[in-house]
Amino acid sequence: MIWTNSDYKSASYGSSGDQRFSGVYDFNNFICIDNHSVIFALDKSDGKEVWRFAPEGARSFDAYNLVSDDLILFVAMKTIYLLNPENGAVLNQIDFSEKYNYLRAEYDGEYIYIFINDSPQILVYDKTCSTLINRIDIPEPYQFMALEVPHLVDGVLYASLNCATRTYNALMTLTKDELLGKTPLTIEYEARPETEVECVKNSDDSDHYVVTVTGDKPDWVFRYAGVAAMDVVAKYGTAPVPSPELNQDFNGLIKIRIGGLPEEDRTDEFLERLAFQIGKSAADQHHRAGIHKIRAECEWV
Repeated sequence: MIWTNSDYKSASYGSSGDQRFSGVYDFNNFICIDNHSVIFALDKSDGKEVWRFAPEGARSFDAYNLVSDDLILFVAMKTIYLLNPENGAVLNQIDFSEKYNYLRAEYDGEYIYIFINDSPQILVYDKTCSTLINRIDIPEPYQFMALEVPHLVDGVLYASLNCATRTYNALMTLTKDELLGKTPLTIEYEARPETEVECVKNSDDSDHYVVTVTGDKPDWVFRYAGVAAMDVVAKYGTAPVPSPELNQDFNGLIKIRIGGLPEEDRTDEFLERLAFQIGKSAADQHHRAGIHKIRAECEWV
């Protein structure tokens, strides 16, 4: 033990290595700690605070700030601040006219990419945020995945997109020239797994639904199976007010059948995770609609 600082017991540290989920960053003479709604630096020799940044209206529930060697992007609810990592000084800021439910940012050393979901678009700025280079509108009906931050890998942007009304989740890829507007935009989507939904009549005259998903990539199969199941819940789940569009015989059971994955990926844990996620998502996303009794059974085919 070199020193202790009891003022920062709540500062979290994750060992995953991902910049957005690890709260501690090692610089030359100090450590920088991103604690969601505040970023501060401590002297490595004695633990004393060097600088701190905590603007009014900052996020208190998400950790989507970005800390790099030469620039810190602090993402608040309606402002993105550019900070000098050496002293925490504000270099510049981008102010939006309204708060966004989804506001994320990426930085590749040359350009800053801002992702907005309320009116899905990508804004591309120079590294000082003084010049807007390009604006890209995300084609309907897609949006960015709420829990994922787009990533830049070898000059290519990868962003997960979803569609709230159908199983159209997709992986969007854009080259750097496309992001900068130098070449025509050609958005590519990874082919989604084959998905089928069938309504089955039970012996007691109630109905349950069978969702069959076939694909060779575990992550994509997991995601599409979950989305298809939630579409069933949204479309046929029983709500407090009867509606002719709802299936009042739906008893809440969704059977998920997974095919196409190699044998080594067919684990009990995969099926358990999928069943749990569907039940949790049904309760979380459709609580106000009175849909509370979703049961998921998963099996391999």
